[in-house]
Amino acid sequence: MDRIRLIRGPSGNGFLNHPKSYKDPGNLVPASSGWITNLATLPAASIMNREEAMRRIETLLSHVWMVRAFLKHSEEAEEDEALQDIHRTLYDYHLAIGAAWREQKADEYLLLARKKFSKLRQASEEFSRLQPEISSHTNFQMAAASLAVAVAEIGQILDHLGPPAQP
Repeated sequence: MDRIRLIRGPSGNGFLNHPKSYKDPGNLVPASSGWITNLATLPAASIMNREEAMRRIETLLSHVWMVRAFLKHSEEAEEDEALQDIHRTLYDYHLAIGAAWREQKADEYLLLARKKFSKLRQASEEFSRLQPEISSHTNFQMAAASLAVAVAEIGQILDHLGPPAQP
């Protein structure tokens, strides 16, 4: 059975305070458990061509979009300006690269994805920081985890591709 190591979750003591077997970040869990927890186990971005990288990032952004929708429609966002800023930033990232995706222009898509990535990463980090203050509900914990994993893999793909070609 393949085994992978857990990375630290937003709480800092393992992946989102799962039951005792998950609390230790060095604890080994079966890879078949369904938890994507170590980016080193993901397909190597360095062997992707630019079109494959664009498609993988777009797939990861479907997770980002669901987190955005969850946050936008949550009661907590009605009262929290910081949470509103986060879901707006997630939307803005999609908006920035949307035309390149529709036209299937991988070089332009990856250029824009890289250019706007720091704001996406900051929004993910801010949500992970704020999430415990906003709500301890599992939905918020899973949204923070989903966003963090998706953004981390997007960053990994962009890093391994190197500088994008100018359109």
